[in-house]
This record gives sequence, structure tokens and C-alpha cells, in this order.
Amino acid sequence: MSTMQRMASSIDITAFVYATEDETKIRKAFMNLLPPGFDQPTISTTKLKGYFGDPITTLTMKIKKRRESTDIFENILVRLSTLDQLTLQEELENRIDDSNNLYLRLDKQKLYRNHIALGERNSVKLKVRPNLPHKVDGVEYIRTGIQEILRGNDR
Repeated sequence: MSTMQRMASSIDITAFVYATEDETKIRKAFMNLLPPGFDQPTISTTKLKGYFGDPITTLTMKIKKRRESTDIFENILVRLSTLDQLTLQEELENRIDDSNNLYLRLDKQKLYRNHIALGERNSVKLKVRPNLPHKVDGVEYIRTGIQEILRGNDR
């Protein structure tokens, strides 16, 4: 059994749906993050207005169980390209806040086509809350967990 067996304690997945976008496509993109056979979590919707009065919808999916959160996180990591995996590891310190939450942005268009890739603009945002042991350096723990997950996938 891995030391990182339940690395993530929860995941929040969020995206804005702009007036020019199809909400059902963004919902499909969310589902593409889930491992095969995963029960579909609830996606909540919030209606907003943009600066010029245009409608914007926020979609949010919250995964609160450790097993499911870890499974989703692992699924995302192993499906990233080798270059994106390396980029994530190199930028890790900049992606972790003072509470040790890990933030990822995934390309919304590619995700709709079932391809997971890091992205900056018009992205699906993930906040991964790690399940950290007491008095552990969060960045190093998360780095070790990511490396262990990726090594396990090479087998």
C-alpha cells in the first residue's frame, strides 16, 4: 500500500460558461476528468452577469471524499502529457498556496475532446486539498505524491 494512498482529501472543479459557450459541453468536459466507471457527482450552477451585462454561468463540482478525490487527481496526472507532467512538477511551488492547496488550470477545449492538458486562458480550474500528515512540508509531500503516482503509472 502506497504512502500516498489517499493523497487528496477533496477537489473543487470550477469553470465559467460564457454566453458564446455551450453549457452542456462544459459539463461534458467536467465528466471527462472522471476515471471510467465513476459515479457522476453533482454539478452546481450559479448565474452571474458580466461587465457588459452578458450572462455568465459558473459550474462547480465538489468531490469531498478522499478516495474519489485521489482517484480523480491520479486520473488527471497520468493523462497529462509528459511535458505537462514536467511543467507541473517544475511549477509546483507556484501552484500551492499557504494552506497547501494545489491549483491547476486545464484547457477547457481540449478537455471537452477528452484530452487533459494544462491551460491558462478560459480554463477549467481545480483546487486540490491534500491530505497532509501533521507537520509535513506541503510542497515536498505533494511533489513526492505526484512522483509516486507517475512512477506507478509507468509499470
